[in-house]
Amino acid sequence: MRHSNTITFESEGLSRKQAPQLTFAF
Repeated sequence: MRHSNTITFESEGLSRKQAPQLTFAF
């Protein structure tokens, strides 16, 4: 799992709570 992608999503404004599956998918 790449944690860098999760940080990118947060930077765009998407919280892990709103799209937890997306973060894990990427």
